[in-house]
Amino acid sequence: MGVDKADTTELVDGVDVADSDDGFEITVTPADGVALGTDLGEDTDVLEYTHTELPDIADEADAYSLIPGRFYLNLEGREPRGSVPEDDYEEVRAELKAELEEMEGPNGEPVADRVVTKEDAFRGDHDDIAPDLTIVPNHGFDLKAGFKGRKNPFVEFAARNGMHSFDNATLLIDDDEARVSDVDLFDIAPTILDLMDIDYERGEFDGTSLV
Repeated sequence: MGVDKADTTELVDGVDVADSDDGFEITVTPADGVALGTDLGEDTDVLEYTHTELPDIADEADAYSLIPGRFYLNLEGREPRGSVPEDDYEEVRAELKAELEEMEGPNGEPVADRVVTKEDAFRGDHDDIAPDLTIVPNHGFDLKAGFKGRKNPFVEFAARNGMHSFDNATLLIDDDEARVSDVDLFDIAPTILDLMDIDYERGEFDGTSLV
């Protein structure tokens, strides 16, 4: 059981340790209303401690990451418990970018093909919510992240694994007039909308239709 250090819920009423033939015998007495794992009934509510929201980020954290490979500084005035002053934004981001570029896998392979800033990767009406840094991983690395830490990120797996890369995603189009050279992943969304005869503003997409 993992308990956040800031949580004050009383789970255990007492712990007794006694000598036994095999060494020690530990007896845990749960607090009122708390059932041990071996005593759970069908109607028992299971208490879980997970980190699922931005306020769960520690005050001393400089940055956090979300799927897939998006990194945000824990910025004062933007994040609920921001710790990085706005005046230090560029310096802290540059340091984080350098560390991400040097990150290696278990066999010494570089994890990042490149690390790009929000200014280079995003534009539009909502670029204010774009990540401060984004990792484009090398082949063989599937970047996942969240608020629950992992002791060994290269051997512990989540419920879903695997991800296409920028240069091996496939789109099959049954159209003789489709342009099949110089194709980019960004072209898929406007292509699908054209094939479905759905109107859209071309300025809303980075790619162009293939038909």
